[in-house]
Amino acid sequence: MINKLHQKYLSLFFKESEDAQKLRQQYGNFAGWNSIIFNTILFGLKLVMGFMINSLSLIADSIHSISDTATSVIVIIGFKISGKPADREHPFGHQRAEYVATLVIAIILIVAGIEFIKEGVERFLNPSEVNFPLPILLLVTFTMFVKFWMGHLTKYIGVKIDSKAIQADAVHHYTDVISTIFVLISLVLGNFGWYFFDGVGSALVGLMLIYTGFSIAIETSSAILGQAPSKALVEKIKNLSNSVNGVIDTHDIIIHRYGDNKFISLHIEINYHLTCGESHSISKDVELLLKEQLNAYITVHIDPIELNNPVIESVKLELSRIKSEVNELQDYHDIRMNKEHNLVIFDIVLKSNESNIEKKITQELEQKFKDKNFEIHVDPIFVNN
Repeated sequence: MINKLHQKYLSLFFKESEDAQKLRQQYGNFAGWNSIIFNTILFGLKLVMGFMINSLSLIADSIHSISDTATSVIVIIGFKISGKPADREHPFGHQRAEYVATLVIAIILIVAGIEFIKEGVERFLNPSEVNFPLPILLLVTFTMFVKFWMGHLTKYIGVKIDSKAIQADAVHHYTDVISTIFVLISLVLGNFGWYFFDGVGSALVGLMLIYTGFSIAIETSSAILGQAPSKALVEKIKNLSNSVNGVIDTHDIIIHRYGDNKFISLHIEINYHLTCGESHSISKDVELLLKEQLNAYITVHIDPIELNNPVIESVKLELSRIKSEVNELQDYHDIRMNKEHNLVIFDIVLKSNESNIEKKITQELEQKFKDKNFEIHVDPIFVNN
């Protein structure tokens, strides 16, 4: 229900038929400006109310709201940089600027949280009287619901355009909702004379900010360092590729991400006896399908597989047996023969990068096939199969 309301709200500003990259840029800017406008209004309301009733926790909450504005400015700057076209110095574009923007947001949250805790401890040790009329309580409650709407809308946009920076900004909105709940509790308790809870409320707001900041920083750092793709994405690539007529199997999938831009390379197994032209046609079909479905840059490598070769079929059966007995062997593929040297070549996938079982597999195969030589290649950990 709420998503439909978001769609109607956003349809007032956007036309989905526009260029995907341009539309993503517009969504990012809109999320930033929408946050800036509403947070500035909420900051003013909370700050005035905080001074009116002498509530440090409410003043801290107002600063939390204006820090949302600061993070939204960073989102806009990040999107402006990420929207720049590729150049000689940055041939893959500038979309990783979003990760940097997200990391800056995390640092701002942590620093603000530390300050709120310091002020909260001071107020806890030296409490001041806090009184509030019912209209103030209602206004504070209203700001909480506004922030919840903003958080949900921002998360909706962040998921829609797959932006970590905007999703981080949404989390910031949600923490503002929680911090406002802390403020409401401290105001109610203060009405019973427990004024020290105003400092507790401020400290809790600070702890929420620090926790959120560290969570965002850890996730973003992982993306910057080269986070592994989801199993769902790898499986989708395999299923799409295998659906193309002529593809026997897909493996050795490598995925690089630069913001919304994805660069994918993969190996496809096809019939050894196909002509170069037929093989190229199949690889182009895979490339076009993946590009259309995943909005990615695709590179396809062809592995010609000899079908109905009795030696290869026997090796497959033996590898299947070894796999059932050797836990570290996850998979094997691309089995081929160099008949001139009586050599069988194939790749294996290990569950652990530390494992060194290729010698064991070679020995078992050589015992079974005494007239054959074997060459095993271990796929590196960044390859998905």
